[in-house]
Amino acid sequence: LAEEIRGVLKCLVESCSRDELVAQPGFAIGAMVVTPRYALSDVKLLVPKARPPIAVTFCPADEHVEQIRKLRQPSVIAVVSVSQAFLTAARSLLAPALGRVHTLAEHLLPLANSRVLKAADLVFCDSLALKTVKTPAPIHYRLLAPESVEYLANAVKFGT
Repeated sequence: LAEEIRGVLKCLVESCSRDELVAQPGFAIGAMVVTPRYALSDVKLLVPKARPPIAVTFCPADEHVEQIRKLRQPSVIAVVSVSQAFLTAARSLLAPALGRVHTLAEHLLPLANSRVLKAADLVFCDSLALKTVKTPAPIHYRLLAPESVEYLANAVKFGT
């Protein structure tokens, strides 16, 4: 999330986990706290009431699922990320399109051997992985829905 927000907003973006926020509540003082919508109720309890957190939504994976469905031959689909949670979510989202025809290869960065991606027919990357993956045409999965990005940009612009 932080990487995508940094790419859009022209301000300092720092990140921490919920556990880190519990341990260091001072992180939220004076900050615009951003959290996925599913975690909003938990995060709300951790920040000052005067500055409630902003919930963001994730992009649907429909476009990526459709790319897999269009494949006519059995293929290797690679997903590359710095986040195990991202890989786990990708497995769930892509599973219906993979069926028994295609093989999913999950790769957590840093890669021990970058050549493993050369065997993949499609390579999906999150924003951080996209910077390091050197395959001919990696497919960028943007985590944040465009409307969430727009909302954050306006929140920073107008100081809300």
